[in-house]
Amino acid sequence: MAVAPQGVRRMGPGDRGAADLRAAVLAGGRGAGRRTARRADRGPARVRRGYIERLAVRRDQRNRGLARLLLRTSFRAFHERGLRSATLWTHSNTGALALYERVGMRVRRSSTVYALDLT
Repeated sequence: MAVAPQGVRRMGPGDRGAADLRAAVLAGGRGAGRRTARRADRGPARVRRGYIERLAVRRDQRNRGLARLLLRTSFRAFHERGLRSATLWTHSNTGALALYERVGMRVRRSSTVYALDLT
């Protein structure tokens, strides 16, 4: 049963200290979704960007806009901290690719993973 979300709540810093941005969205007094994000100053130019490490919504709470809400709060938090872009890595079979594009994200690069069954 879907319950109306009660808003995004910022959670305390994680093991990365002040650079860690964690939030959860509640529905019916239970966690319905959460995201972990952080600042990532990487590359030769030390580009200041936000990195969304984990985005998850409980299966029974999906397709209600909760992931979009969590993404947008991430973008706002990044912007407030002076970060100029947001990045996330994902697998192509998550079903969330259209969501990322709807919030304005675009594929920057793609990769192919090779495997060999050794049985």
